[in-house]
Amino acid sequence: MSTGNNARRRMYAFVAVIFAAGIMIAGAYVLLAKPGESADKSVSEVVNPNS
Repeated sequence: MSTGNNARRRMYAFVAVIFAAGIMIAGAYVLLAKPGESADKSVSEVVNPNS
């Protein structure tokens, strides 16, 4: 049974590391890339770029 407990503990550690890495990547994306930021264009330029 100790082999099963050891495997379970390592699996939880692996999932925790993957989760923490995902949180750090998402945080870096939000802080550095500024998602959803507009390019300060008017709505008419965005909707009709050729006019």
